[in-house]
Amino acid sequence: FSSPSPINLLPVGPEYVTQQFMLGTVHIEEASYEGNDQLIREWLRQLNLDSLQEQQKTGLFRVIGWVGDQLTAERLRGLF
Repeated sequence: FSSPSPINLLPVGPEYVTQQFMLGTVHIEEASYEGNDQLIREWLRQLNLDSLQEQQKTGLFRVIGWVGDQLTAERLRGLF
């Protein structure tokens, strides 16, 4: 048997590769909204996404995923 034709074929190629970045460690507490806000700002700085122009491009065209514990996810949802 041959596989069926795809309904919605996903694009492929170098322009569709997911980029990953290792971020440096920082001493910022993450138990409060203020600490999480500082952490997001630091991550954006490390990724060179902290200028107003880059923040606008991020809001319109980029997806930034994060993985964390339940408290961190709750704090980040509360910020955005």
